[in-house]
Amino acid sequence: MKNIIKNLIIFCFAFSTNILSARSPLRTQEKWVPTITATWADSAHSQCYTLKHASLEAYPLFEVFDKNYFEDHTLPDAAISLSNNIPETVDGSHLKQLLEHLMTEIKQKKHHFTHFKILQRKNWNRRHTSGLLVLKFKNYPFVVKLFSENPQTFVDYWDKGFEPIFFFYMGHGANRHISGLTRIKNKELVEQRLAKHPQWGTILRIPRKWHWQPNNNRYIKLTGNNLGNGNAITTELPSIYAIIADAEETDDNIKVPLKQKRRMVMKLCSQVDLTIDPHYNNFVFQQDPKTGKLSIVLIDTEYFPIIIGMRETKEFKTHGEWYLYMVNKFVNDTYLRDKKQRQFARFEPHNLKVPVMH
Repeated sequence: MKNIIKNLIIFCFAFSTNILSARSPLRTQEKWVPTITATWADSAHSQCYTLKHASLEAYPLFEVFDKNYFEDHTLPDAAISLSNNIPETVDGSHLKQLLEHLMTEIKQKKHHFTHFKILQRKNWNRRHTSGLLVLKFKNYPFVVKLFSENPQTFVDYWDKGFEPIFFFYMGHGANRHISGLTRIKNKELVEQRLAKHPQWGTILRIPRKWHWQPNNNRYIKLTGNNLGNGNAITTELPSIYAIIADAEETDDNIKVPLKQKRRMVMKLCSQVDLTIDPHYNNFVFQQDPKTGKLSIVLIDTEYFPIIIGMRETKEFKTHGEWYLYMVNKFVNDTYLRDKKQRQFARFEPHNLKVPVMH
């Protein structure tokens, strides 16, 4: 089933890149079509980059980032324990120094880094310093997910591979840079919702997480038009930031039949209204060798309704149902909406917005 769905998605992607790019450049665009413009916030004369597209909506681009919350959950300078089970500590200020050195090496276009091991590159462009880079401290048990964009790359969804295009249409302008800003807030939301649950409250565990941004970080200023009440709207987003988290084993140490694991994962995700990615590789099943206690470690905590544009609570019994829903939504949002539906879609209510937290 998964391979069939994957092939369908690839077909939709190939079809979209050919059909959607075939639109004549001489054809006049409607005046109502939403527009976003990106530029550097600290320079009144920096170049502007514009994207005009009927799929754009205000919510994912202009209402998700909470700067006060971001700053309140940054990596502290004080000592932090290496993990919840290890009493040894390291000063957060020292980790910050290593991260600043990492940024220097990235700007130097280095392939390898002194204090970090590269785990994964997700649409990472070394020349433009854009995309997502996943690393691990060589000497400390922490993982770094480094997000980086500039005004030009932020509005360029079509040169980053399949996934960014797929989520652009489904999430109506959402991208990985935006969804990454929700990871820590959603971690707390999930923990709060499940804390008193008789089943999941005792076995679900989420690694600690902190925000970080480099010294003198530049911000991207976004300006949107035709996205709501007719007035221009603006926001500013960090061009570079990172999520620092406890490093966890990513392989199950207990044998659970895949069918059973999938069923448990989907049941857990439905308990929190699919606000976490239900892909079963996002969950690690572990058993304490001493006590025999089972725990489920949730790795990624981005607020998933943003990236797929889900507005209403839904429940799925199987991953097959979930994958079919996403394919259907992508096809509908990309090809099957008429001009009137596209024009008024941005006014439809979002009942799954990220809750405000203080």
